[in-house]
Amino acid sequence: MRRTRSPGAGNARELKVMAVLAEEGWLCASRRHIGGAGDILANRLRPSTSHGWSYLESVLIEVKSTTRNPWNDFGPADRQALVETAEKYGAVPWLYWWPPRGKLLRIPAEDFPPNRKAEVEVIPQP
Repeated sequence: MRRTRSPGAGNARELKVMAVLAEEGWLCASRRHIGGAGDILANRLRPSTSHGWSYLESVLIEVKSTTRNPWNDFGPADRQALVETAEKYGAVPWLYWWPPRGKLLRIPAEDFPPNRKAEVEVIPQP
């Protein structure tokens, strides 16, 4: 018999991710009630070692807590939307996958799998 997850499991996982980020010095905001890509927007001030200036570092994070794999409920269209939204606002896109009873895995956009549909060659029918 398969156990179902509670409806608030995703929100609880997002809150845990934000707690981890806050410990690392990030200021986090939930995007749960705002439409669009990404669950968490996080910012932190980074000092520049060469010029003595500081700069704002921003990340847009999608949080997944699925059991099978990080891509199960985060398909090509969702991945593309996250990347485009992050780029539009000067943030860096990330997927944070934290399965039940597992460890947090942080996956940068450059490690997302390619869009398989775009790679399929369409052969016209005679």
